[in-house]
Amino acid sequence: MSIFVLAYALGPLAWGPLSELYGRIIVLQLTNLFYMFFNLGCGLAQTKGQMIAFRFLAGLGGSAPMAIGGGVLSDLFTAEERGRAMGMYSLTPLLGPALGPIAGGYVTQETTWRWIFYSTTILTATIQAVGFFVLQETFTPVLLARRKARLMKQTGNEALHTEFDHPDRTVRATLATALTRPFRLLATQLIIQTRVYALVKRRRGAGVGRPEFRVPMMVPGAVLVPAGLLVYGWTAEARTHWMGPNVGAALFAMGTIIGFQCVQGFLVDSYTRYAASAVGAATVLRSLAGFGFPLFGPDVYASLGYGWGNTVLAGVGVVIGWPGPWLLWRFGEGLRKKSPYAAGA
Repeated sequence: MSIFVLAYALGPLAWGPLSELYGRIIVLQLTNLFYMFFNLGCGLAQTKGQMIAFRFLAGLGGSAPMAIGGGVLSDLFTAEERGRAMGMYSLTPLLGPALGPIAGGYVTQETTWRWIFYSTTILTATIQAVGFFVLQETFTPVLLARRKARLMKQTGNEALHTEFDHPDRTVRATLATALTRPFRLLATQLIIQTRVYALVKRRRGAGVGRPEFRVPMMVPGAVLVPAGLLVYGWTAEARTHWMGPNVGAALFAMGTIIGFQCVQGFLVDSYTRYAASAVGAATVLRSLAGFGFPLFGPDVYASLGYGWGNTVLAGVGVVIGWPGPWLLWRFGEGLRKKSPYAAGA
């Protein structure tokens, strides 16, 4: 249901900055428990209202890895290693929409639809149990704060501090700053608002990497998305062999995956310390689109047909996607220099 995706747009705005305040692992574990309990509630729901409410709350908990995952990768990997790590990290959320309907259909056919939620709850509980023992904190400011507290207790030296400490910082001010950072990033950082399509490439800069070196591969991704939409729409309209729409869907999926990975990598490179907040802010637009399109999509196709309906979407992809790589290559570095959140600013 679309309400789950709507929660994906809202949750990262809180989970990302909270992970930058209290640490990645505690937020991941608590939100995973939050998701698990309300996902179980979906299976037990008796009314439509209960299902909508539990589904929304489950989406809030399940959205945490979408924001915090990018932050963890920023903590663990250098810029040269992040491309491969990002590709591996992206595998599961990208495979989910492809394999989920198949697995869900089988479960529903053999049992009832409630077991879709029961089975995923059991899997989540298993992952949660393992996570309690194997997951370790990765965020540097939190690790240093814990080390400082331990040394202060051992030595009694109250003057110890880390480079992230500020004498005028209060708990209230720190929490307010952290929770509003994604909104300020979304409102002021054009890098996050730009919907571009890309994967990793480094080719210039005398050995010094820049986030803009990921831009050139945006071009094939930006071409594949509208091309796939056109092939799918017009072959479906003409009722050709089933391979025709599948080829279009494959082209569209390739372009989408390239775009997803590049945007993630670019944001992590640009906002290393605040990567979780940046990815959370960028997730808003993507999730809102995922929530809204299913609501009016059927009416669009009913009015225009598959051919012209997909042509309209392809046109939107061209208008947004084709200028994006050039604009980011041309102005990206300047935008980062003006940003108080970007790495090196």
